[in-house]
Amino acid sequence: MLALQQLEYSQGLGVFRCAQALGNAVTVVPGAIGLFEAHTLREILNSKGLRSVTEDSEITLELQEQGHKIGYLNLARSWTVVPSDFKNLWNQRIRWFVGWLHNSLDLHRTILFKRRWLSLLLWYCLIIEYFGAAVELGAVVGFPFLLWFAPDRVLFTINLLWFGGYAFVIGTTAQAIAVRFAYGKHNHRSLLYYTPFYFILWLVNSLARLSSLAKYSFGYRGKWNKTSKNP
Repeated sequence: MLALQQLEYSQGLGVFRCAQALGNAVTVVPGAIGLFEAHTLREILNSKGLRSVTEDSEITLELQEQGHKIGYLNLARSWTVVPSDFKNLWNQRIRWFVGWLHNSLDLHRTILFKRRWLSLLLWYCLIIEYFGAAVELGAVVGFPFLLWFAPDRVLFTINLLWFGGYAFVIGTTAQAIAVRFAYGKHNHRSLLYYTPFYFILWLVNSLARLSSLAKYSFGYRGKWNKTSKNP
């Protein structure tokens, strides 16, 4: 599970964060890698305080709302502690996703209606990552039914294996690019051996997003798990 999270971070930092910085559309500056101007951060904390369970996202969107420039430098090297078991991983993802909904749809919802790349990105995340999770999970669950009702099950299976292999090659290539840009001269190519198992983390994220969306719809805004050993 640790290697899968490292693969995920390589995508988030090596690809997505760099792309977001090009349009000044960084949605979150993670606490483990973030640097802030002290007087600006102090002003936000004194005037606004912290109202969500994802303080890094809240602070970043507040900086965006105030018109500050937020960049990303991929030369820095930092470390963080990630969940080592499923329970703590699930609690972390619920906190992350509920916090994202709270920040985007409530505390900083005005950003959604501004003519900015950031606004477009937030709408994309909401539609594709949250509502899209239901479609993707439905598609996965539907495969056995498609196989059962397929006119030619052998041909259906061959096509499934063919496109599965194609998706594996594309996915591994994308991961290799992400690892290269995220970790630079530091050799982490061994992470690519875990690519076939990345589906497990995708499944956890998809289920956690749907659960978070349901919880948020019923008024849940998240809470810190003080007994957790991981962030």
